[in-house]
Amino acid sequence: MGRRTIAGHKLTFNKQRKREELICPADLGNEGLWAIFARWAEDLMEEGLIQVGGQSFLRVKAVNRFSNHVVIVDTLSGKAGEEGVVYDAESGESRLTLTENDVPASSARAILVSPPRGEVALWFSEYSARSSGASLLLDYFKKSWRNFDTGTTFNKDRLIASEIALEKGLVTEVEVRTTRRSDDRSDGVVVREGVVSHSFKPAKNKWISGAIIDVFRTDRSKAYDLVEISAPDAGDKSEIYVSVNVDGRTRKVEIFNPDDGVYFREELNASNAPILSDLEIVDYCAGEAKTFLERNGCDWEESWAYI
Repeated sequence: MGRRTIAGHKLTFNKQRKREELICPADLGNEGLWAIFARWAEDLMEEGLIQVGGQSFLRVKAVNRFSNHVVIVDTLSGKAGEEGVVYDAESGESRLTLTENDVPASSARAILVSPPRGEVALWFSEYSARSSGASLLLDYFKKSWRNFDTGTTFNKDRLIASEIALEKGLVTEVEVRTTRRSDDRSDGVVVREGVVSHSFKPAKNKWISGAIIDVFRTDRSKAYDLVEISAPDAGDKSEIYVSVNVDGRTRKVEIFNPDDGVYFREELNASNAPILSDLEIVDYCAGEAKTFLERNGCDWEESWAYI
C-alpha cells in the first residue's frame, strides 16, 4: 500500500565533443546501455548504503534484468541529520527513536527502457511519499558515466510522461488535496493530521483544455479558485491532481514545482491501493515508450519490453 507516482527522462548519447552526432544506446562501445547499467547497478548493490550528496543516502535493494531491453532497479533512499520518533499508526505507541545518524529509507523503482535501435532510451522514476531514490539513482548514474570507456557524453532531458495531455487532452476533474494539522492538547501535545479533498468536475460537454495544466503549474492559486478554496495556511500542505482524458483514456497527473525539475508526475496508484507489480509497471512504461517514441519518429515494438 502507499501512493506511487511516476515521471520520466529521455536519455541520449553523443560522441564526445560532437553533440550533434548521436549514438544508438544499444551500441555504446562494446556493449549497450542496458548491459552497462545492469552491471553497474548490481555492483552498486554490493556496496550497500552510499552517500549521494549532502545528507542524502541511497541503496540499491534489487536489480531485475526484466528483459533484454528493460532493467528494473529497486532502490531505498532517505536523509540523515534529523532526530525523531517512529510511531505505530494504529496504536500511537512509539516504536523507535531516530538519531541524527539514522537514515529512514523508503523504496522506489527505476525502470530503464533501452530499445535495440534508435537514438533514444527512456528512464522512468517511481516516487513514493518518502522516496525519490529512482531519481537520485539516475543522477548518480550520469555522474558515474565518465568511468565507462564509451567515448560518449550522457545527456538526460526531462520527459513529461503526460506531455501529450497539454496538446490534445481534456481535463475531466481538478482535485486539490490539503493536509491539515491540529493539536489535541487534552492529553499532552498530540498532532493529528488529516487530508481533505476538494474537487471540480465540469460537465462532459464542457471539459477544459489540457493547456490549463501548465497554468496550474505556474500559478497554484488558479486551481484553488476553481475548487473554491482559499490558499492553504503556512503549516498545511496541498497537492494538485488533474484527471485528463486523452484519446478515451483517463490519466491522473500530479502538478507541482519540485527541486528535481519534474513538473508533472502521473499517479500510478492511490494511497489505499496496492502498488504495481514489476510486470504492471513495465506494462505502463512500455505504453509510455510507444507513445513518446512513435510521436518522435522512433521505432518501438511492444515485444521489446518482454523479450
